[in-house]
Amino acid sequence: MVFVVENLNKRFGRKEVLKDMSFKLSEGLVYGLVGTNGSGKTTLFNLVSGFLQPDSGLIRYKNTQLTKHPSHRRRYLGIGRTFQDLRLAMEQTVEENIQVCLEKITNSFWGSDWLPINHKSNKDIRLTTESIAEDFGITDLLKVEVRYLSYGQQKLLTLACCVASKSEFLLLDEPVTGISPKTKDKIAQIVQQLRTEGKTLLVIEHDPGFLSPICDEVLFLSGGKIRKFSSYEELRKDQYVQEDYV
Repeated sequence: MVFVVENLNKRFGRKEVLKDMSFKLSEGLVYGLVGTNGSGKTTLFNLVSGFLQPDSGLIRYKNTQLTKHPSHRRRYLGIGRTFQDLRLAMEQTVEENIQVCLEKITNSFWGSDWLPINHKSNKDIRLTTESIAEDFGITDLLKVEVRYLSYGQQKLLTLACCVASKSEFLLLDEPVTGISPKTKDKIAQIVQQLRTEGKTLLVIEHDPGFLSPICDEVLFLSGGKIRKFSSYEELRKDQYVQEDYV
């Protein structure tokens, strides 16, 4: 298993958000993470990415215990994340936002031979940036300041930045909420391509039309614990889920 959570607990004051939570994820699969508002989905993302520390329990990625590492170190271990509030440099261009994430890059974008960015030529950096932009359909936006992009284009960019940092385990927080059907379809295609390349994805999203076709399994978070389903349809038919969520 590429990712393991064991007996994870997190409390805010008197509210116990995650309660002795345990689950495992396999490499190269897409997992949906669903649950009611306030069930702890974003809290779980914050614990995995290092913005919060658990009260107790273990989070392990590729045999590395993450609780020993700060958030910036986890990125170098291969964990990338998007946010609901996007966190882009709005007054910089699309090109500049992508290049900020290229602190380490490869000879070819999809390769595995890493070199520090200061060992790469400006041409290499430019070509890598252009390759990423082409994969995400934003080539014609490279010189545009992010503040002038549509919300859907900004969603594409934040995912492009996540991928540019060479993440192998991606946490996507509501990647298609509030965007057009066309952009939603584009992101679905990107997610499926990332899966094909062996990346593991955990996706928070409320849209069943998006989640159902892309997910290998769905995790349902309720009462501080995780239940795993083989498909979104199986989840919808579960009586416990219907009472709590559907």
